[in-house]
Amino acid sequence: MVSMELETIKFKPNPQGIKQILGSSEMLNACGNAADKICNRANSMATDVHGQGDPYKSARDINQKGFAHGAVYTNSLYGVRDNAKNNTLLKAMGGGA
Repeated sequence: MVSMELETIKFKPNPQGIKQILGSSEMLNACGNAADKICNRANSMATDVHGQGDPYKSARDINQKGFAHGAVYTNSLYGVRDNAKNNTLLKAMGGGA
């Protein structure tokens, strides 16, 4: 039997590099695309829309600290009620029952 020793690897992150990656246009697109997918799933799961339009909207932005963010939010009172009753946004992200 061959014995293998584990080597210790040291990793020192570069804070400026991480900030540059998290604030890049590629990261903004990735966050926005993920938010759009969740939003589309939530809108398709919503029931009894009755001509109210899409109850959920998505947004992408770079915050004040320079990091990319994607968000999905309710767009109407119907969206608020639907999400409160059915946990639609949680289910659209793959959580919940």
